[in-house]
Amino acid sequence: MSNTALGTHPLAATVVLLALRAMRRSVLAAFGMLLPVAANLAAAYEANDSALAILRDNCLACHSKAASMSGLDLSTRESALKGGQRGPAILPGRAADSRL
Repeated sequence: MSNTALGTHPLAATVVLLALRAMRRSVLAAFGMLLPVAANLAAAYEANDSALAILRDNCLACHSKAASMSGLDLSTRESALKGGQRGPAILPGRAADSRL
């Protein structure tokens, strides 16, 4: 009987073990790269929820589809970007220049 078949080769177990370790390192590295992304997404969702709560509590009573004072509807992103009689309420990438 020959010891040259892959399953019985003396180095087969070592090769498989090294391959598994390399795969484990790759998976852990990929997961490690995803953690900051997940944290950023969580922060973005939290900021979005806060912004929506502020608009709901302070703006939408007068600036929504039902009551668009000055023609400004803040109930959707598109309508806020369109703006009202005084122009756009939001200028993406230019927060300091935005009316809102």
